[in-house]
Amino acid sequence: MSDEAATLNAVLESPHDDAPRLAYADVLAATGIPANVARAELIRTQIQIEHIRDNDRDWPKLAGRERDLMAEWGATWERPLRQLLQPSFLRPGKWLKAQLFGKGGSWKFHRGFVEEIDSTAAGFMQEDSQLFGHTPIRRVVLSHATSHIESLAIDPRLEKLYSLHLIADVEFDEEMEQLRQQAESLGLTVLELRFPRIQSDAGDLLSMLRNAEDDDLERVAEKLDDFRNWARASERERERLREIARRPRLVQRLTEQEHFSHAELLRLNDWIYLGDRLRQAGAWAVVKSYHDLEDEEGHCRRLVLFKKNQIVKESFEALGDSPHVYREAAVG
Repeated sequence: MSDEAATLNAVLESPHDDAPRLAYADVLAATGIPANVARAELIRTQIQIEHIRDNDRDWPKLAGRERDLMAEWGATWERPLRQLLQPSFLRPGKWLKAQLFGKGGSWKFHRGFVEEIDSTAAGFMQEDSQLFGHTPIRRVVLSHATSHIESLAIDPRLEKLYSLHLIADVEFDEEMEQLRQQAESLGLTVLELRFPRIQSDAGDLLSMLRNAEDDDLERVAEKLDDFRNWARASERERERLREIARRPRLVQRLTEQEHFSHAELLRLNDWIYLGDRLRQAGAWAVVKSYHDLEDEEGHCRRLVLFKKNQIVKESFEALGDSPHVYREAAVG
């Protein structure tokens, strides 16, 4: 096995660790190939950015370099992965469609690797799922997922994701009940949550929090209350918003929406209101309706799906203490 293959395997086996990625960057840089040297720089740059907090003086330079590297080399780095999805000439219809519209969904690089996929459920199963074993996929958002929940639920590769969000075919909350019943018929445990979603002005809110010193929060309190996400938040939720504000990458991406991905936004919304409690309880996926409508209280609806053999009972039961749990479920 080559050094590159061995170090890639180490990344796939420990996708949360930085060390294997940095080792992979060293191997790429040693080849001297321009695309590989640039990829090594992206890995190191994105890892640095991931750990930056507060007003680190290196942030603007690193963020600018990340943008330049992705603009120049992003398509080159994606190409070998896209080629894995190329249909055979023996299937001319699919081959022509791939030539005209591309192969795979929308992808995002995190810490130097394609980690995030945003696709339709059908497209993911037919194409993007082939990337497992080639890149450390950790975040997945799948639209039009209602009719594919059974197929997704039996795919063991999805159990190792950091976050899985499914977007239902249904357009209205009333229809979510059909999806609940379908999930329960498959043996999944369903927990229903309702909480405010992140508003379009969240970037401005985080910028204000970021620029305000702790002793100035009282002075800007009246302005902060103009933001729904702040005015309706508990003290724990406000502390999470302050934590986000100390991370310049997230502030930038929420301020410049074109840089922010669907997967990041959904995961961030869950984290603000629940912290890591869903992951601790063993949640498999979080589902929202197609239009993600708010009710009269300004809350949107989520169904959290659990595979019964993966539920962490104590953490699952502790979720019942959250004010955002709308309908509890018992551990079967």
